[in-house]
Amino acid sequence: MTKGSSAEIKLSPRAFLYFLGYFAWKVFAKFILWLFIGTAAAISISLIRSNKIYGMSDKELGLAFISPLPFVFGAFILVILIYAVGRSLIATYKTHYSLTPRGVMLESGWLTRTTTLITFEQIQKMTVISNPYDRIFKSAYIHLDLMGGGNGVDLEAVDHSVVADLRDILSQPDERPMLSGTKAMQDSHSSQKKSPAHNALADETSSVTSDENASKEKSKESLPMMKKRSKTKRKHKKKSKKK
Repeated sequence: MTKGSSAEIKLSPRAFLYFLGYFAWKVFAKFILWLFIGTAAAISISLIRSNKIYGMSDKELGLAFISPLPFVFGAFILVILIYAVGRSLIATYKTHYSLTPRGVMLESGWLTRTTTLITFEQIQKMTVISNPYDRIFKSAYIHLDLMGGGNGVDLEAVDHSVVADLRDILSQPDERPMLSGTKAMQDSHSSQKKSPAHNALADETSSVTSDENASKEKSKESLPMMKKRSKTKRKHKKKSKKK
């Protein structure tokens, strides 16, 4: 990441594995209740199909409870893997973070592409989260808090080698990249494009202020002379009174 041009914020080389674990855990935590519901429904169907609910031995009853579990858990794990692999591929190849002269740009999505630009002025705080899971895949999770209490922005699976540079750039405004569209260049262009009347008015005001400053300096310089004159007059008066 260099000053003066856009720079890409690299993802971790193991970003696919990072996203795979992330999405797998997300689906598992969301649908764990449905796993128990599906298990109970499969056991009930197995017992009903046996037609021996009241005349079954303990062994047959135990087998009736256990027999549907491999199918339920297998189907649940298969659904998680299919969803996690699909989302991980999309996230790995369609997620791009970049540092622009105005701020941080995020691009994500496959069918529906989403581009978000967060300006430097909007960023209030940067939080880097690196838990053991992140360190295994040599990545970092960065959360950017925005001004005004808005929803923050997350940068996931960022390469750990980029975190230090990104922290320095966001914490030091002088190190941020600048282009012709920034405020400093706009101010210079606006000063060059001022009308002749505006420039003449500015010259007049500057000349007036310079004259006022000169008169003030003259008045400051004349004060000691006036004091000396007043002292000499007082001395002459005293001498005349003595005579």
